[in-house]
Amino acid sequence: MANFNLAYTKTNRTEGGSKISMIKEDRGNWTGGQIGVGILIGSKYGVAAPTLGGYLKRTATAFDMQNLSLEMAIDIAKKGYWDIMRGDEIISQEIAERIYDRGYNMGIKEAIKEAQAVAGIDTTGKMDTVTLNTLNNK
Repeated sequence: MANFNLAYTKTNRTEGGSKISMIKEDRGNWTGGQIGVGILIGSKYGVAAPTLGGYLKRTATAFDMQNLSLEMAIDIAKKGYWDIMRGDEIISQEIAERIYDRGYNMGIKEAIKEAQAVAGIDTTGKMDTVTLNTLNNK
């Protein structure tokens, strides 16, 4: 079965690690999830501003982002991406990593839809048994 830690390490390298990204043209850096909407607080460990807010169950602040720990970022990634895509049940590490990484960049529902389209099955955006079985038989 696929390993979350391997997928997280690989994606985190490309997401900038512990450095805060404050690119104004990146919608993930704004608390409103759109360029110019909400407050520009940046992202850290690949955790977007709206994602951190969702995890905290309130609008995240610049202070929250600056003080985001690696442990919290890992928890967000595991619960908000890996577990939703049922990564532990995917046999292929490569397939799991692709869905996980795409999920980090485009949203997990869209990443699952993309995997379903490539697999030639209904694009529901949910990692159901049909999707899981199809991916594991590739």
